[in-house]
Amino acid sequence: AGTGTVKFTGYNTFNCINQISLDVNVTETFNNLTLANSFCNVRYVATGDTLIVNGEFRISYGGIGGSGRIRPLGTTIIDATNTSPGGPIVEYITPNTNFVINNPSSTVGMFPVEMNAVNSTLTNSGSGRISFSAMNLINGTVNQGAGIWDIVNPGYSQSGGIFNGSAADLNISNGTGNPMLTGGTFNGGTGKITSSFRMTGGTFSTQGDLDTSIFTLEGGTFNEPSGTMKFTGGTGTCYVTHTAGGTFNAGTGTVEIQQGICGFDVNVSENFNNLRFNGNFNIISGTDTLIVNGAMTFNGGGANGGSIVANGNIFYTNGGGNGNTVVKIIDSATRTLNLNTSNASYNALATLVDNPNATVNFGTLSNASARFNAITLANGTINQGDGQTVITNLYAQSGGTYNVGNYA
Repeated sequence: AGTGTVKFTGYNTFNCINQISLDVNVTETFNNLTLANSFCNVRYVATGDTLIVNGEFRISYGGIGGSGRIRPLGTTIIDATNTSPGGPIVEYITPNTNFVINNPSSTVGMFPVEMNAVNSTLTNSGSGRISFSAMNLINGTVNQGAGIWDIVNPGYSQSGGIFNGSAADLNISNGTGNPMLTGGTFNGGTGKITSSFRMTGGTFSTQGDLDTSIFTLEGGTFNEPSGTMKFTGGTGTCYVTHTAGGTFNAGTGTVEIQQGICGFDVNVSENFNNLRFNGNFNIISGTDTLIVNGAMTFNGGGANGGSIVANGNIFYTNGGGNGNTVVKIIDSATRTLNLNTSNASYNALATLVDNPNATVNFGTLSNASARFNAITLANGTINQGDGQTVITNLYAQSGGTYNVGNYA
């Protein structure tokens, strides 16, 4: 391989249809390799062949394709001129090696990456934005570094190793049904992660926000984000599914349903820290129960089906929420719940109060009203306040105290 550099430069023809095949005897080793195909013609690495680069692997203009592979052993440099992802798989497979991808400050494209190197790391040392055509982590550690990463379809897959995110955003476009995580450990940073999410194994944690529309947990351990897990899809495109396999650990953050209808289908029950419904109805499957240990907020959004056990505060804001889902206050803790603090009229779901140590204040003054689907009082105290209370379906009391206000 020598000590120099092999550089594939661009060439031009009138019709841009010429192709050059890089066909070697299984492998070919270079010292430094630079790809600088600045014109429209493309070189192809033949199927089953691998180009091994001992030194610097530099991508100035991609201009290379095929189903073969490129194996860097040193630093990978992406120049600002390479703006489109795509190309042969770049594999990092040498054990006990610290691999580096250097993208100083530009928005660039990168070939699909496969990391399968025991006791090795792959680190982004620059601050530029990188668009990967795919990434597959099997062994070793991948460190995102300071730059934003976009991993486009078929997206990101991890069966082993460790992924460490950063303060930069991570955007993943996985194909429909493609699992993001089947093994290994994914540590998101404080940056926002945007991705459809299917998990069949491994461990997922992140300190920042997670934006998604599809969440399916079939195996492994999912730790609820420390930030906000935000569902942004609409009818038919937003769902939370955890019916078999895996563990969902409620953390310290908030699960927030944006405008649109989102479906929940869980294995009997699921625990959340904070849960917030914004706009429209959400659907809770069958007799499933969502257990909310922090704040349950109906911000103009309601729910049909199933039930919600509220072990923390309940807030009705922006008009509250309608629906036949039963909100249950059934613990034994001594606590006071102020359902509304803005003196605005609001709608409320069917409510069951069966906690002898709970006091529930509707929180309306004389010029506002609280409209409930239904109220069942078995234990505890309800204070209507001075506003009007409207119960559209059923009021049932078998115990506790209901204090009527001064509404005339």
